[in-house]
Amino acid sequence: MLTFATLCAQSRALSRMAFDRRYPHAWLLRELGPEDQPPPSFKTVFAGTSPGSSNQPAVCRHRISSGMTVASHGCELLPVAKRPESPWQDRILIGRALNSDIVLRDPSVSKVQAHISVLIADTPMLHARKSTNGTFLNDRLLTPAGDGTPLRSGDILQFGNVVCEFIVNADLYRLIAR
Repeated sequence: MLTFATLCAQSRALSRMAFDRRYPHAWLLRELGPEDQPPPSFKTVFAGTSPGSSNQPAVCRHRISSGMTVASHGCELLPVAKRPESPWQDRILIGRALNSDIVLRDPSVSKVQAHISVLIADTPMLHARKSTNGTFLNDRLLTPAGDGTPLRSGDILQFGNVVCEFIVNADLYRLIAR
């Protein structure tokens, strides 16, 4: 698991050009919840569970990146990149299945929840697939039919109950450099 703090430590000495060469892809930022943290060494009860319910957007109206600092350990970075062994080279699969390109191990996420394609002028497009709990872009439920919806840096995505922010590498580099 790559956290923002780990990426900061690894990339602090990199120039913007070196960062772009090392990380030429966009990212999904995901806040880590209590279930993602290591188990406590004593009995602890966490308040709250995964937000949202079936076909309802989670109450996450803020950008995850706005609260990130160099000391942020509560944010996971997921590269929006194709795995070399993936059979579908024209799309980046997002889902619960371990053979997805972006794996979200949450019971509310379908095996194949959505996919991202880059077909037109380097514009990433989000395509919803048929799923039990829906795929949302900026609190709008996406339908599985259609040509997809363009993604912009700062867009809030929700796959089931998992909320992420889409961010391009140039914007992530600005966060690291501040």
